[in-house]
Amino acid sequence: MKIPFLSQKNNSSIIKRMEAYNNKSEISKKLINEINRIDNQIKSITQSLIDAQAVSIRSALSSNNNWYVNLQKKWFGGVIQHSLSWHRDELIFLYKERSKLQKELDKLNGKLWTKRITRWALILLLLIVSLFIFWIILMGFITAIYLLPIWGSILLAYILLKGRSIQRF
Repeated sequence: MKIPFLSQKNNSSIIKRMEAYNNKSEISKKLINEINRIDNQIKSITQSLIDAQAVSIRSALSSNNNWYVNLQKKWFGGVIQHSLSWHRDELIFLYKERSKLQKELDKLNGKLWTKRITRWALILLLLIVSLFIFWIILMGFITAIYLLPIWGSILLAYILLKGRSIQRF
């Protein structure tokens, strides 16, 4: 039988909280380093993608049309397209991975909701601006259709007056 007054309380939760705080800064440093590593990979793969695309354009625009060059185009064309698709897929994967790590870092630092609300506000602003531009263009078309009889009558009067002035001479 336990005696409640004689048993000591376990204060290990306080130590865990301190470890969690220290662990939080270590985790954030690891995440930042991982994001930087992915950024460097994105830079190198983007440069490789640009180089592969330049080779593809050069081979497509070459003016030589002998059988050897055509054979090279056919062989290199498939390899270049495979390289381009691999680079694109790898770039998409790295962007998704970076986004996931950035979201974890934002959760850890407490900036997730501020960034999420900022992104929603930006999307809402872009939607409002695009709707406003669409509305202006639509109103322009409606105005042009509304003014068509007036423009038509002015054009008809111009043609009639121009025709009479030619017949006088």
